[in-house]
Amino acid sequence: MLDLDLDMSPQDSVREAKFKIGDEVVDPISGLNGTVVKVEEPVCNWMGFQYEVVLSNGTRTTFEQDSLQEVFNTNDVYELCENRNFANYDDYMIVNTLFKIDNVNNNTISTLRASRTQFKAYQFKPLLKFFASPQKRILIADEVGLGKTIEAGHILLELKARKEFRNALIVCPKSLREKWRAEMEQHLDRGTGSDPFGGVESGGVAGIML
Repeated sequence: MLDLDLDMSPQDSVREAKFKIGDEVVDPISGLNGTVVKVEEPVCNWMGFQYEVVLSNGTRTTFEQDSLQEVFNTNDVYELCENRNFANYDDYMIVNTLFKIDNVNNNTISTLRASRTQFKAYQFKPLLKFFASPQKRILIADEVGLGKTIEAGHILLELKARKEFRNALIVCPKSLREKWRAEMEQHLDRGTGSDPFGGVESGGVAGIML
């Protein structure tokens, strides 16, 4: 017969609670701060302290001791990591995105998924070479069928995303006019109508000339 002793031993009763009523804590899962309003002692020797916490969004939740962290009023990255005080994934993505926007460089592509095209890494090489050029000029001379139209469209989209795009004049033979127009509308139009770059009045594609 197995006899489980669920009573607290003298050694276990010495354990102290990590938090007390009124302490500010943080839930590392949601990233929400809260205040401890109730402390429940362990009812048996294999359980730990439990805490009733009112979170900043108004919810009242019970946490185990290991599921809570102290609130550290510091911005020191090393101290926060040492105390395992991390924000949630959504906060990280917001900060990371803002950093990339504020620190854009020639190797940063803001419009990687902005077009309706199948991703082909080589089609972004002209874009990177274009922004690496001091004069912002490039001659795209790939073989037939490799997507020179799409490559040019990627450059136009990236210029627009960086607010460096004013207008574009596409000059091509008559036989390619409709191909250019169709490719721009099919792959680069983002719901603005026939002109994927917003129209002449707002600084869009100036036109497709013969």
